[in-house]
Amino acid sequence: MQTTFSTAGELYWGAIHAHSTISKCSGPKSDGGLGDLYIFCREAVGLDFCAVTDHDLHIQQGDYWPLVKQTADLFNKPGSFATLRAYEWTSYDYGHMNVYYLDGDDPLFLCREGVNYHDPGGHRYTPDDLWDSLRRSGVEAITVPHHVAVTAWPVRWDYFDPDFVPVVEMASGWGRFEYFGNQPEIFSADTLPGYFVQDALERGYRLGFVCGSDDHCGRPGIPGIHWRSGPAGRELNPAWAGQSGNPLGVQPSSMIERWENGTFVRWRTLTAVYAPELTREAVFRAIQSRRCYGTTGARILLDFWLNDSFMGDSITLDDPHSSVNIRVHVRGSDVVDRVDIIKNGQLVHRHEEEESLVAEFSWTDPEVTQPDNYYYVRVHQADGQMAWSSPIWVKWDHYERVPGHQSEYTDWPILLKEFHLQTSKPPEVEGKSLALVVWQEPLGHNAARLCLRWRGDEKQICAGSLRVPDGLAYRLRDRDLDIQHYGGDLYSHDYKGTVQWHAECGPVWRGFDIAVVGGSGQEVIITPDRLPQGATLWIDRKEHPLEPVALRLSD
Repeated sequence: MQTTFSTAGELYWGAIHAHSTISKCSGPKSDGGLGDLYIFCREAVGLDFCAVTDHDLHIQQGDYWPLVKQTADLFNKPGSFATLRAYEWTSYDYGHMNVYYLDGDDPLFLCREGVNYHDPGGHRYTPDDLWDSLRRSGVEAITVPHHVAVTAWPVRWDYFDPDFVPVVEMASGWGRFEYFGNQPEIFSADTLPGYFVQDALERGYRLGFVCGSDDHCGRPGIPGIHWRSGPAGRELNPAWAGQSGNPLGVQPSSMIERWENGTFVRWRTLTAVYAPELTREAVFRAIQSRRCYGTTGARILLDFWLNDSFMGDSITLDDPHSSVNIRVHVRGSDVVDRVDIIKNGQLVHRHEEEESLVAEFSWTDPEVTQPDNYYYVRVHQADGQMAWSSPIWVKWDHYERVPGHQSEYTDWPILLKEFHLQTSKPPEVEGKSLALVVWQEPLGHNAARLCLRWRGDEKQICAGSLRVPDGLAYRLRDRDLDIQHYGGDLYSHDYKGTVQWHAECGPVWRGFDIAVVGGSGQEVIITPDRLPQGATLWIDRKEHPLEPVALRLSD
């Protein structure tokens, strides 16, 4: 426990994502057997709670699940050290999630049937299958998505269950997953736009923040060199192993030397919870209720209130003359450089300090721009360490009566729900089997759906780019792209309007959609860089030469 200035409860620190030698990917430099890992967390780094999250199939192969639960219970000492029974649901198809149990006869639900993760046979379970199994079992559980935007195993945000997913892992040894292009970037893999934490929040998901190192050497909670993905000389991004680099050029080459040497520095991140006591249930409930925050490893004290509500809360303001008043108090482990307030994915206020370990300030939001909002706090220290509070959600019950309210706004959660659920059938293009087809459909909410599909001989490549006009809000959704497997397809965009893709063709239509808000009458520029031999380009059912084409947006 670390003394805090908050009235929200006592503050406790923990490592909730670490692997023992049960996980076969822990490698030769791991010192972390189950018991040793708990002892290290408790004695060497003075943590208050811990969870060991070994991979589900590795646990099953050695029949280790009874031992995992027994060891967690052995080290669980109410009042001095808390443990959570846990494992990692390691789906290559739908992303990775850590499963945490409260108590009871906790079952081990696998991500798939089969001998190992690369086994081509065996049934592959979806996140819905996992949550349905947990619900039927009657146990209390939390599932936490992690390294959500890594190209090899992105979390499929179309699957979501608020009963089991109260928080998401903001940062880990893989890097930071706040938004696409955030600094520092993910240096151990390529990432996919549209899969980051802010993308999930923009869908209307209420997610608090935790951080877990994904430590594989039995030493969570301390900075330093962290072996992860040996042996030396492998490709930087496992999604492109065996290929000659990333065709879109987004591979962070500055990190290749560290990779080739077999070691590189990774964050050993921590989670902080506000709880009334140090017990398994209190820690579990704090995470479940989003009374928690994550750091890159520094024990930064962070207090965040909105009106009379604390981080993780959801409130409704029914008085149109109410205001949003935020109070923040930070005590750093090093000089606090700046503290940001993020509202609906945008930086709306920055507080800067000069050579101080403490930042304390209040801020009142001068604008009401939409009925549903979320706010969270991001802390930057001079030494590069960071912290993120869980958000607070604010709903205006009488938005239309709020003075100065914005009459035209984009209700992103509703729009994105429809955008991601609806599918479109490519139009017939006079029997052409090799083609890149682009068309648009009305989406509602002052938005248009721009659809791109390609089809051709297997293993041939379709590559290109497009440019959305400046100032327009847009979101992407892949349709049947094989982006999570080794050597898969890839698309990328810079969140400033430039989108690129590089993907294989096949006998069925594959591609992605773009939802564009507003922009009626403006032009999207489509550039086919590479099409299968003999393929044709069709824009809104008209054949075009293989050169840049301007498509005028409708509403």
